[in-house]
Amino acid sequence: MVPALEIANAPRKPLVIIAEDVDGEALSTLVLNRLRVGLQVVSVNAPGFGECRKNQLKDVAIATRGTDFGEEGLTLNLEDVQAQDLGKVGEGIVSKDDAMLLKRKGSQTPSVLARRAAVEEGTVLGGGCALLRCFPAPDALIPTNEDQKVGTEIIKRTLEIPARTIAKNAGVEGSLKVEKILQSSSEVGYDAVLGDFVNMVEKGITDPIKVVRTALLDATGVATRLTTAEVVVPEIPKEEKDPAMGARAPWAGWGPRDGQRHVVAQSSTWPLL
Repeated sequence: MVPALEIANAPRKPLVIIAEDVDGEALSTLVLNRLRVGLQVVSVNAPGFGECRKNQLKDVAIATRGTDFGEEGLTLNLEDVQAQDLGKVGEGIVSKDDAMLLKRKGSQTPSVLARRAAVEEGTVLGGGCALLRCFPAPDALIPTNEDQKVGTEIIKRTLEIPARTIAKNAGVEGSLKVEKILQSSSEVGYDAVLGDFVNMVEKGITDPIKVVRTALLDATGVATRLTTAEVVVPEIPKEEKDPAMGARAPWAGWGPRDGQRHVVAQSSTWPLL
C-alpha cells in the first residue's frame, strides 16, 4: 500500500481507499502518513457482502477507471501499483457512516450517450410518463389462465414504478401523482424540480426511446429468469437505524487489510485506491 500512498502524495492529492476491512499494519500506515506527512487519505469499507461485494468493487474500478487488486486469478499486487492504476473521481464525501463518490466535473459521457440514443430511435416523454401512457396495452391482452392474469397485473404495476419513484424521491406521494398523470392530457407529467405538473415536451423533459425500451426489456429478462429459477437467494432489506445509535455502515472504516480485495483509483481531485 505504501507505493500507492507515495504516488498520491507526490502531487499532494487526496487518496480514497476502498477495501474489505481494516486493521493491523495497514491501519497504522494510514494513520502515521496522515499525522506525520499530512497526506489526505481516507479508507472506507467496500459495500455489500460475498459476490455482491466483489461485483460492486468491479463496478467502482470500471467507473473510476481504476484497478481492482483483489481479482482472483490475477497476479496484481499492491506493491506493483502504478500511477495509471489509480482511478479518478471528482469529489469524495466521507462520514463515519457512509461515503459518496462523485464523478468528475465536465464529464459529458452520459449526455453524449443519451443524445446518440435519441438520434437513433427518437424520444418520448420523460419522468416515467412514457411508460404510464402504455397503461392501456396490458388491458388489451386477454389472459387465458390465472397465471397470465397475474402477469398482466405485474406489468401494469411495473409501468408505474419510475413515475412513482421520482415523485417519492421528491418527497411527495407517488400514487397520487401517477393517478393525476393518467387523468391528464398525453403531454402532461410531473416535474419533480418544480413540484408541479407541466407540459413535458415544452419543458424538454424527455427520454431516449432506446433507453426506456432497453430498461423494460432488461427488467423483463430478469423477471423471466426468476420465474424459472428453482432457488433464489435475495438480500434481506435492512432497516434504517438512527445515526445516533452509532450503527456501522457498509462504507465506514479506515484502510485495507493485507490480502483483502481493494480497488485502486486516483482522482484529479480525489485519488481513489
